[in-house]
Amino acid sequence: MNKDQSRLSLMLEQAEEDTWQASKRKEEDKQVRRKEVSQKLRAVFVKDKKNESREQEKKRMEQASARAVLSTLLKEYRKPMDSAFEKKHEELIKKAFPNQN
Repeated sequence: MNKDQSRLSLMLEQAEEDTWQASKRKEEDKQVRRKEVSQKLRAVFVKDKKNESREQEKKRMEQASARAVLSTLLKEYRKPMDSAFEKKHEELIKKAFPNQN
């Protein structure tokens, strides 16, 4: 009987050790997955920010190009105008590009 109890005791200790090891591995796996997900989310966020800044830069360049074209056209094709007519042109340019000086 003593032999059976010691064998059962050893089996119980081994089962407890296995359970502890399994829970430890599970927790480590969970932490690794969290870290991977965090890295992926960070990468997506950075990529979105880069795309957003590229789009903003493209829009800014398009606006600058449009302003340059308008300015060039006004300079090349402007005939002597009276000051009231010239002010009207300046107002139209300001309305077309309200955020620009």
